[in-house]
Amino acid sequence: MRIDNNGRLGIGTTTARATLQAAGNNGPQLLLTEPGAGANLKHWYASTTAGNLNFGTLADNLSTRTDRLTLLNGGHIGIGTSTPAWSLQIASSTQTYLALSDTNAGTDLKHWTFSSQGGNFYIATSSDAYATSSASAFSILSNGNVGIGTSSPGTLLSIQNSGGFINL
Repeated sequence: MRIDNNGRLGIGTTTARATLQAAGNNGPQLLLTEPGAGANLKHWYASTTAGNLNFGTLADNLSTRTDRLTLLNGGHIGIGTSTPAWSLQIASSTQTYLALSDTNAGTDLKHWTFSSQGGNFYIATSSDAYATSSASAFSILSNGNVGIGTSSPGTLLSIQNSGGFINL
């Protein structure tokens, strides 16, 4: 550790180029710990690996690492994946959701969700408490069937309204 004449602190380097610079070849370079948090919830890290920036969590043993957000040096961003293939990729081993929220909208009208579930794509709304989702407003199934007002279109295009289905 070194503080130079300009007040720059270098950790793992003797030539700090910024107010604080940490350098290292092994593991996370920045670790934030909250000792009072629950089991395996205490540690967050920021790390650079091969020019990529990763943020994630560490188990209490400090050896089990889970990347939560990755910024690749080519510009791709991954949430839930350390190897994003697109500009923005969100991944989960459970149902993956993306929500768009308008905080000025009325009660239970603020949130639209996009989800990928079992190879199918759904667009729906959610309550303010995120406790319930409406029936899918728009669905594309892996077999190519499209549904409006239904999450289970039975034909190439199924539209459900209060009177039943219109199948095309």
